[in-house]
Amino acid sequence: MYSEKIVVGAGSEYPLNGLMTLPSDLSKSVPAVVMVHGSGASNMDEKVLKLTPFKDLAEGLARHGIASLRYDKRTFVHGRKMIRNKSLTVKEETIEDALLAVQMLKRDPRIDHDRIFILGHSMGAMLAPRIDAEGADVKGLIMMAGTPCRLEEIVLRQLRQAGRGSSVLKKIIGLEYRFYKKKFRGLYQMSDEEAKRKKFAGNLSLYYFKEMGQKTAADYLLTSKKPVLILGITGCLRNSLPAGRTRNINCIPN
Repeated sequence: MYSEKIVVGAGSEYPLNGLMTLPSDLSKSVPAVVMVHGSGASNMDEKVLKLTPFKDLAEGLARHGIASLRYDKRTFVHGRKMIRNKSLTVKEETIEDALLAVQMLKRDPRIDHDRIFILGHSMGAMLAPRIDAEGADVKGLIMMAGTPCRLEEIVLRQLRQAGRGSSVLKKIIGLEYRFYKKKFRGLYQMSDEEAKRKKFAGNLSLYYFKEMGQKTAADYLLTSKKPVLILGITGCLRNSLPAGRTRNINCIPN
């Protein structure tokens, strides 16, 4: 097993350092995985404190003869530049770079081009079916800790859960919950321009949520026949699809 330094989007406005981790035996082409981050600004290992889940996965996959490609998230490297974008969406934040990473693997003669997969974590799992539909065209998907819910629903759910502590905290979180619930009201009836004018927090507008929520992971999977492995999901995605449409989905809940 060894790793090679790569750059996703080399020569573009947003170049991203990354690593391609390869198994030691390359006597024949090998399958490969592109790793897609969760929400927030993350490095290529998706490091949180001392945890490095993407690095651990890359090394484990290589031991089983599977290559992987991981890279710094665009908001991790170019966050200051991106903050000027008043209509930022997950397309600029995540999808464009994931597509470039898949294309990089498809050009590599060491990789079996018919066995490339997307592995998405958290928000990356929510976006994996869209990434595939928008041009990745991979063999299958691995969705870790994702959800069939819209992002704004997750925000409100997390606020409800966070307000279950002390009475003082519960009151503060309750106010915050009602504030954001009001913000999201009528989101999909807003015009795009109206949603872009309304702030969520910081420089993020409500358009970020509207653009992503118009079609959920479940909606994309309804039109796909590709194999999907769903791991550790709350509100299993299998239950979001009609009967007879889950034969290609292996769902392992928490």
